[in-house]
Amino acid sequence: MRIALHHPARRHHLLLSPPSILPVLSLQASRHFLTLSTPRSSSTTPFITSSTSTSHLARQLPHQQSCSMSSSSDDAYAAFLSRANRDYSAPQGQQQAPTLSTAEIGEEHTPHPAIRALGERYYVSDADEPFVGVELSAEGLIGGAEFAKLLKVEEDTVEVLKPQDWDVRSEYKDVVDAVRESCGGAEVRVYRVQEAGSRALYYVLGFERGRLRGVRVKAVES
Repeated sequence: MRIALHHPARRHHLLLSPPSILPVLSLQASRHFLTLSTPRSSSTTPFITSSTSTSHLARQLPHQQSCSMSSSSDDAYAAFLSRANRDYSAPQGQQQAPTLSTAEIGEEHTPHPAIRALGERYYVSDADEPFVGVELSAEGLIGGAEFAKLLKVEEDTVEVLKPQDWDVRSEYKDVVDAVRESCGGAEVRVYRVQEAGSRALYYVLGFERGRLRGVRVKAVES
């Protein structure tokens, strides 16, 4: 429907459409948006953006984006907590020194020349094993109790023997002589340490300058 307005002083007409057909556009300036409004009586579906709804939408967008990232954020936070609770009592990258077995305590990698001269000398038992050079800090040719403390074993597992009681047939006289020479001709003792089952350790040692020096060998005695 059209409405014709006739102006008395003019010969032409001005045609207008009613508000229900022609939307009235109002452009409103704002800091963040433009508003398009339509009169309530219009049958045309209006696109209305108010300051309240627009600002609410602006607040919702980053919230929705953050929700989509919540899973990865939770994983990252869990990893952070794991790192924070890590035990830093020992420096990173530094390994603790391994615990030595009884047989490894005092093992000497550069033994006295007299002991090295024995070469590949073996002790015969159910398992033939080589003699190995050893050195231990001590205040003399100690007894069985002190030797047990030195090796950190039970006292009742240590037995002190004379060389002739250990080597009845003098099969290892060269070993005893080499130990005696490495200690400047000092007295030599044999310490037997009982291990699990039929296994045992024999220490043939002399003393010199605050050190027990000699050899050690493993044995299996059934």
